[in-house]
Amino acid sequence: MNAPSPTIETVQYYIKKWTNDTLTQHGEKSLVKLFTETYPKNTDFDEILIKVCTLNCIYSTNIQQDHIVLVAKHIIRQKDIDARIASRDLTLIEDLSMISLPDEKKQSFYSFMTKYCGHHVKPLKIDDADYDITKEFPAFDSIAEEMLKDFNYKDHFTEEFEKADLKNYSRFVEIMSLMRKHYKLEDFTLKEIDIYINLCGRNEIKCQKNNKKLPRQTHPRKFGQDSTVSTKERTDKKPRWKASGKMSNSKTTASPSSKIKTESRPSSGRPAGGKSYGNKSSGGRPSNSKQYKNKQSVGRPSGSGRPTSGRPSNNRPQGR
Repeated sequence: MNAPSPTIETVQYYIKKWTNDTLTQHGEKSLVKLFTETYPKNTDFDEILIKVCTLNCIYSTNIQQDHIVLVAKHIIRQKDIDARIASRDLTLIEDLSMISLPDEKKQSFYSFMTKYCGHHVKPLKIDDADYDITKEFPAFDSIAEEMLKDFNYKDHFTEEFEKADLKNYSRFVEIMSLMRKHYKLEDFTLKEIDIYINLCGRNEIKCQKNNKKLPRQTHPRKFGQDSTVSTKERTDKKPRWKASGKMSNSKTTASPSSKIKTESRPSSGRPAGGKSYGNKSSGGRPSNSKQYKNKQSVGRPSGSGRPTSGRPSNNRPQGR
């Protein structure tokens, strides 16, 4: 994260952006009505299950379908849960967060429980006469964790803290209050600051992902090749086999000299006489007739036709 330090203008900007988002407002209004008007209590299992399913769907808290019923059962087992929410007992979050799964393992639902308890409180405003910061349950998630750590690293509004410190809900609320005071954001509720942190953090994550995306290179560069050369310029260059003249094309015509040499060859592929066979111009063989007779004894007949040695005829000396 590399977000700028919060100011009154930036917080107002993100709150206005949040209020102008129609989809977000529809979901938030339905949650407020469900938690504070329709099912404000936590004594009926079906009502708790509906609230858990709705919150998980709208806020995308990633609770698995198999665990939704376990979460609802765990909430209804807590004694005096409504009284503890009304008195803003911060230890309630820690009591609700750890849930035993069927495989006898415990899983933390800390972030979900901060949102679950926070939606039981009606939205408060600074202008209200009965506003009290101690009545709010600010929501915790990974974005809030990274943003708070980043702000504290740059501006040192409190002593250093780790993720384990933020998992202590009382300490987390204290850090949120210290941040609110340090940046002089007392004109905003903790809910509004929570909205700012979430939207600003999402924006920073999006910017980081866009900066990491590099243009795709279709043709890999070789070592030492200039990267400024465009792909079109590289593909317009002639291949090596064309530039060196080694192109083999069946439609190319032979040179006149090659035609003359081909036509002057006898049909048998053998020289007419021994003396001409020894001429240097006919292949560089010695003119000694004895050497030629010795080579004839290897199995080369002196008459016409293909030799028995298997040597191709096009390598033999040309006749006159």
